[in-house]
Amino acid sequence: RAAAESSKINPHDLRKSQFFYDEFIMKILHVANIGGFGGIRNVLNDLTTYQAKFQDLEVAVLSVFSKQNNTCNRHDNVQFFYADLNSGYDFSPLKIIRLINIYKRYDILHFHTYHPAVVVSAYFVRKKIIFTEHGTLRRANLGWTFREVILKRLLAAFFLKTRVEYGIAVSCYISRDIVAKPRKWDVIYNGINFEKYGSSFKGERILNKECISILYVGRFVLSKRLHRIISVCCYLNKNIEYRVDFVGDGPEKQNIRNLCRDSKLNNRVTFFGYQEQVSKFYQKSDIFILPTFYEPFGLVVLEAMLHELIVLCFSDGGGPLEILSGIHPCLIAKDDWSMARFIEFWVENPTERKRVGMMSRQYVLQEFSLKKMAEKYRLVYDDV
Repeated sequence: RAAAESSKINPHDLRKSQFFYDEFIMKILHVANIGGFGGIRNVLNDLTTYQAKFQDLEVAVLSVFSKQNNTCNRHDNVQFFYADLNSGYDFSPLKIIRLINIYKRYDILHFHTYHPAVVVSAYFVRKKIIFTEHGTLRRANLGWTFREVILKRLLAAFFLKTRVEYGIAVSCYISRDIVAKPRKWDVIYNGINFEKYGSSFKGERILNKECISILYVGRFVLSKRLHRIISVCCYLNKNIEYRVDFVGDGPEKQNIRNLCRDSKLNNRVTFFGYQEQVSKFYQKSDIFILPTFYEPFGLVVLEAMLHELIVLCFSDGGGPLEILSGIHPCLIAKDDWSMARFIEFWVENPTERKRVGMMSRQYVLQEFSLKKMAEKYRLVYDDV
């Protein structure tokens, strides 16, 4: 305001003033791998859309890979760049120079992924760096090949210690398992954009009483341990009527199909493939199972709870345990047999199922909003 008065600038034209723009607009570049269909893509979509509403923020996204691999939704107020890196070991000098030139335009580089070329480029610019760990650098995710030891364990630890101003983990589990920590470190849980589900969820769930509906939404990869869902079904009481819906795609899909056939569950299991809109599946389901081994956070858990589903996971599930702990004792199972007993409990107690579902929805609305996450990140930006 003082700058406007001293330079005779109309306050309404401040946003257009180059002086005001350079001095008072904070420029944020989000660096991420948005070539997949996981939670990181959804979180980044929602976060950048929300941040673009701030008048004193300029927000952009740098995709690590090519434009053809981009699955992130485009929006008018967020600029997109593409690094066109081929793999985790692409050190093309021309691409690194291009990365450096992009970095120079922004005040803060907010990394959501770890890629050696992207990290090396950051050493050639004097910019503040924030690193959000979504699970890429957790020890449980790293191997011991020569390349991984050098590039992901040693280089990553050196980068976090020497160049990252502020580190953020999406769960306490991730915070305990990361290879190294910067000087400043905090945990900020992912938030969910409630507006996405405002029209699809009316707030009054109709319970399935004759046939219970079990749902899984996510990728078909080994770490998801989808075979355990089939194992759980084999332990269920034969008198229980149920169906299982798998929504998603991936390299393990055919193996799970074969397991269903061998377990004689083909008449109970349906594979829907990848779906851009999953609200309709949440709406018609009763129980959501996330069998993942050490899930970093589990955004699908919030989505299911928002739709008042009973969410079940295993005691080695990682981040989801932090969300579900304290809600009800019949949500976190130690093995397949225990989870089958939990499902039977929820089938036999529809009133309790409805009560816990409504309580879960209120918990998500209070603690895991997109606004709450964005405001915490804004405090981090102001800090650095």
